[in-house]
Amino acid sequence: MITLETAKKLKEAGFPQKNKEYYYYQSYNNKDIAWLSHHSLQDKCDAIEVYRDGLYDEPIKLYAVPTLEELLAEMPDTIGNIYKFHLIKLSDKYITTYLDKNFNAWKFEYESQRTDPSEAVANLWLKLKQEGLVK
Repeated sequence: MITLETAKKLKEAGFPQKNKEYYYYQSYNNKDIAWLSHHSLQDKCDAIEVYRDGLYDEPIKLYAVPTLEELLAEMPDTIGNIYKFHLIKLSDKYITTYLDKNFNAWKFEYESQRTDPSEAVANLWLKLKQEGLVK
């Protein structure tokens, strides 16, 4: 599962936010962070609508927490028709990178190493987004 910080970066970078399984929810006081499933979020819809009617000064902040599968679906399979996406598990971390058929990396600075596979994929997506390689 990605961290709140990564979820914020994904949202800011334009990662799809709708119809995700999980969200971080920040309450009106901007201090409390809760973890909600999509089903729990339905219970909060009235509160969200109240905010939209202008009854509160601060917005309710929702940050999508995409699953590994949702993150993988947003990754390009290849870059330049040569380099293919790889998610590699080592003993204590995951590496995401693009490799050619000889396992040469596309750009080493675009590797992402994290202990959680979702974090690794999300951080590589953010790097690709900065370069304009994902929509």
